[in-house]
Amino acid sequence: NSTKAIERGEYKEVNLIGASTIIAILNLKKSFSLPFIFGGDGAVICIPESLLDETRQALLGTQKMAHEIYGLELRVGIVPLRFIREKKMNVLVARCRLSETVDQAAFRGGGLQFAEECIKDGIEGSQFKLHQGDAEPIADFSGLECRWNNVPSAHGEINTLIVQAVTQSETVNNAIYREVIEQIERIYGNDAACHPVREKDLSMSLNGKSLSGESRIRSFSKGTLYRIYYWFKIRYGVMLGKYLMLQKI
Repeated sequence: NSTKAIERGEYKEVNLIGASTIIAILNLKKSFSLPFIFGGDGAVICIPESLLDETRQALLGTQKMAHEIYGLELRVGIVPLRFIREKKMNVLVARCRLSETVDQAAFRGGGLQFAEECIKDGIEGSQFKLHQGDAEPIADFSGLECRWNNVPSAHGEINTLIVQAVTQSETVNNAIYREVIEQIERIYGNDAACHPVREKDLSMSLNGKSLSGESRIRSFSKGTLYRIYYWFKIRYGVMLGKYLMLQKI
């Protein structure tokens, strides 16, 4: 029920829940990276079969957290790649290096969108959807952070454009995407010119409401003493970060 939550202005809470699903699964296996994509109100992540049992627990733990903290019903499920391929879809993944320290996964083949639709489908999704009681809900949200003030627009507005090529030919689809990117650059300038996030516009927040999302999720089910401890810890982290950035460290 994220649409209604966003209509109430709770988009940050919805974002945090979506990001929490990623964090909970990434924390299962820190020795290697798992490819994922974050959709704002949800996420899709590819896991090896060896992580199935732990992933069920992590997803159900996140679902429980979303319900108990925010009253939101998070759909969670696992769709086997073999089922996707039986339906003539595929999941192709490439690593996209954004910087020396940041990689993102790029997907194509239509398989991820199909998997998400399966989870949302009341009939098809019944075989893949997870429910409380299927496994013990255990989730570790270590590493989840949300400490920034809202980022102002450099040009007075921020546009989001979602483009999906729908031909049966990957070659044609790729050409469409290249053309769209070229036209965006022609109108708005290159990536550096039109990127919505700029280093000089970033600032960390000490506002209690801004920090409450991370604080509530990180201290979920850990008791009152931990919640008090984390209240102080997050503010210390923000003040330290402000100082280090001010000193250009």
